[in-house]
Amino acid sequence: MANKFLLAILCIILCGTVCVAQNTVSQAEYEKWVDYVNCKYIIAFVDKKITQKSGEINDKYKKDYTNNESKLNVNSFDEAPKYGEIKKVIGNFQKAKTLSEYINDKKSSLQQDWNKNQLINYLVDLPSEQPSPDGNGFKGYLSNEANILKKDLQKQISDSLFVAKEKQEKVEQPQKDIKQMVEQNTPETQQVIDNNTKTKTEQSARSGNSFWAWFVWFCIIAVTFILIYRFRNEVKKWLKHKFGSQITNKNTLPEEKDEKTTSSKDLEIENKRLFQNLKQWENDNAKLNTENQQLKNKIIEFQQQINELKNKEQLISEVFPKIESNKETQEIRKSNKLYAANIIDGIFNKIAELPNDYSVFELTILSQNIASFTVYRNAYDRVLVAPEFIEGCDKQMLSNSPSNLDIEAGEARFHIESEKWQVIKKAKIKFI
Repeated sequence: MANKFLLAILCIILCGTVCVAQNTVSQAEYEKWVDYVNCKYIIAFVDKKITQKSGEINDKYKKDYTNNESKLNVNSFDEAPKYGEIKKVIGNFQKAKTLSEYINDKKSSLQQDWNKNQLINYLVDLPSEQPSPDGNGFKGYLSNEANILKKDLQKQISDSLFVAKEKQEKVEQPQKDIKQMVEQNTPETQQVIDNNTKTKTEQSARSGNSFWAWFVWFCIIAVTFILIYRFRNEVKKWLKHKFGSQITNKNTLPEEKDEKTTSSKDLEIENKRLFQNLKQWENDNAKLNTENQQLKNKIIEFQQQINELKNKEQLISEVFPKIESNKETQEIRKSNKLYAANIIDGIFNKIAELPNDYSVFELTILSQNIASFTVYRNAYDRVLVAPEFIEGCDKQMLSNSPSNLDIEAGEARFHIESEKWQVIKKAKIKFI
């Protein structure tokens, strides 16, 4: 009976929680929506760059992205991958990474007082100042895609989550209109004021959802107390049945102790038992002391071995002095030429000792950390067709249809910490 009673109370509380929690957006739901928007914008941005044949995307990145693009091509919130999977698909395309990070940061900005349009506008909003090379930023570059995404979100996000907010806004708007008309105070507006007052009363009655939700909670609490009072006898019986035997045993315990104190025989048996326990504890203590001494001896032996090893290491270091070397010194001994595919943010990328189909720059090592660089001779034709391959250099167009390059070599420095070659003096390239 008591179990059924407790189960009924839990069901009532659960129903009340559902009533009060309606018309709210959960954080988990909201984060799914942000990931969905992230997928849609990344696909639109990267595909647009590929279609425009932007020099920012090379063939290898295009191939890797095409193989994984299907992971982002989703049609519902539940299908959208987490942010970690989205980053893996994006790879090392910096502008796409910047766009994705900006969208993911929206996860921490959910506000429950938003209506549906405010929420959707926030989800699709993009910065107009980033990335600066595109002139009008992400917002202008993806304006058409943003409008399409707005319509998609309008269909997928349920209107029922925002019913209470929309009713409240409808009540507040007539109040503002009435205030303006009262200030005019003309006979023609009196009838309109009366009608709006009536409408306001009707809407106020309908907007009492939150009041009724709390009223339901109050009723639930009242019903719970009534049930407790109604079944108080059954609860008392259950408690007595559950804990009565323990209470009885506690009450009779002093009497049993009194009987034991009156029996000298029982005291004798108890003394013998305690004496045996004491002897056992003494034996155990002696064993523990012996083991403790053995452990101390082993620690001393280990310490001696450690000291011997330290002495041997010191002796070896004196006989054989350390030879310092680094990775860059070894590379210089192999070859005094290096080849790079491109320059991004002043850093040479995809450096190799031998030229390949992607090589655009040729570095000539002058010292351990300094090298001069120029355009690789076999890449002249590609650079003449697509000058964006030599980003990171000072370019000067002297002809509308250039057929050759006039190059003043630049300089680069090798940073041991990052193991990267960085431009310290830009190469000057004239298209003639």
